Amino acid sequence: MTEHVSNEPGDGAPVTLDLSLQRQLTQLRTELAKDILFFGTTGILIGILTLLDARLERLGIASGSSLADALLGDYASVNALGFQMVCCVLLGGIVGLLRNFSSLRSILNGIYEHVRMRLLQLASPMICMLTGVGVVSTFHAWRTGTVGGIALALLLVLLISMVAVTYLLLAFFDPSVDWPKLRSRPRVIPACAIVLSLTSLAYMIQTGTGEDRSSGNSSAVVCNQVSSTGRR
Repeated sequence: MTEHVSNEPGDGAPVTLDLSLQRQLTQLRTELAKDILFFGTTGILIGILTLLDARLERLGIASGSSLADALLGDYASVNALGFQMVCCVLLGGIVGLLRNFSSLRSILNGIYEHVRMRLLQLASPMICMLTGVGVVSTFHAWRTGTVGGIALALLLVLLISMVAVTYLLLAFFDPSVDWPKLRSRPRVIPACAIVLSLTSLAYMIQTGTGEDRSSGNSSAVVCNQVSSTGRR
């Protein structure tokens, strides 16, 4: 497990946005290095299973959902990633508002760090797994000359970038970051974080209850694209 980096200001120079971004990026690289072997291989296996399922379906041996679709949907859970991101932003805003209450802030900051590390441990396997699927898709497209595999690989690159940016965006809501231009109004960023997170949470609840859950889920889009590519 990635070691927690202290988020508490006051034992040296103030934490800047650049420092927070660098810390987030360093921890993401460290986690990816740990996960790439297992989860990257898992992604490759999912891609191979998808191709095998497509061939079996053409032969009339199998049809409907498969283990590859189920695994891909579980690992590429963008809704879960987004929900945890919203929770991190909300906690970061609460900690920022309570900066003057050192004892309470210390407890909440520990909770914030714990949730943030859980977000990292959710994003890293997703990135590695999608990379593995992308490798299989690109190889399949190169071998067969199909355009669908390249389109899927580009879709996966976009999704991987979105996952990485989602995690790195937390640096802007880090409760320990010192914003020089806002020192006279230190509660502006935390208040914005709370409003943004609550608005996002309300939107997620509304879309989750008012529409078909699979229609707005990016993981469902990827599953459908992988399945359709494998059948070509």
